[in-house]
Amino acid sequence: MTTTYVPETFQREGLPPIQLEALPGQVEGVCFTVEPEVHEALVATIARWFEGREEVRLIDYGTTDKQGWGYLMVEWYECRVDPLFLAILRDEETVIDYTVYTCDLDEEGEAPTDDTANFDYSTDDDDEYGDI
Repeated sequence: MTTTYVPETFQREGLPPIQLEALPGQVEGVCFTVEPEVHEALVATIARWFEGREEVRLIDYGTTDKQGWGYLMVEWYECRVDPLFLAILRDEETVIDYTVYTCDLDEEGEAPTDDTANFDYSTDDDDEYGDI
């Protein structure tokens, strides 16, 4: 007997609730790019799927500057990204690419923003590159 692999897609009515692995004091997010033709409908789908799930936030969406792809950023607060959601990103043909990231929450329990992030842009050889 063989098992047939059924790819996950955005055509699902919703995501079943599951117990996600805890990440105390951290947020794990995913940023992904999609075909421009499906971008607006996908924003609505993601909002519907995660409505009422306080641990999940649609952080940003829009189009990329260079090639005009649609992008979305979704974050899971103090837990890992839903593995079914990652399977959908992997299998869905309209998803061009995605990446998962993790960052620490600030004292108020929020993910860092451009204004609050403490990025270290120094290099090992500052003389070669000068001040950034």
